[in-house]
Amino acid sequence: MISPLLFAGIVIAAIALLIKRHDDLRTRFLLSQFLPVFALFLFFSINKAGKPNWTAPALITGLIFTVVFWRDLVARKPAWRYGVMAALGLAGLMTLALHVTEFLRLPQKLDIMHRARGWNDFATHLQELREKNQTTVLIGSHYSVTSMMAFYLPDRPTTYMPPGPYGSSQFNLWPPYEVQPATRALYVAWKPDAIPATLTNQFANIRLIEDFWARHEGRPMNRFYVYLCTP
Repeated sequence: MISPLLFAGIVIAAIALLIKRHDDLRTRFLLSQFLPVFALFLFFSINKAGKPNWTAPALITGLIFTVVFWRDLVARKPAWRYGVMAALGLAGLMTLALHVTEFLRLPQKLDIMHRARGWNDFATHLQELREKNQTTVLIGSHYSVTSMMAFYLPDRPTTYMPPGPYGSSQFNLWPPYEVQPATRALYVAWKPDAIPATLTNQFANIRLIEDFWARHEGRPMNRFYVYLCTP
């Protein structure tokens, strides 16, 4: 998620500020938005129960106090500027390496950015299926698919995940959809035949109507399976 040298700089800044400037209200505020998040997901990571990007909100305040700490340190000890330059340089090279795959046109298996591409094509394809099948509800197999449908489809629809225990995902915190005799739903999944029991209990008829690759500049990025669900 972040360059190792840059992350080392954040950790050093956090520890130094916690020890030396913990009485500063501004420092305490920034650290309060950073340390609990990283501590929580560090604990989760022991059981492999977290994702690397879950700590992203903490980086907002983390980068602020890191800039403050290292600017002050370099002003007092100019030799540290070489360490700062090395950290920023490595981060720049890593960013370039991630984005250069756009021009290398690597196959899907080798393109580490493929999960981030092809969503416009995904939305275009799904919108055609919505109109063709006159569906009223959109359901995703995973929160990533569900949120991408809500973001990329032109009318920004309310999207859902299959019913589950309250809090099992962020989508299960909100009111669920209601199944009426006229309800027609699309269920979009990453994998074929991954139909949860809660969905089969709601819909008498569930059939695969589309299997397609979302493409970016003609290259396949992500594969999706779309099911039509009716009572």
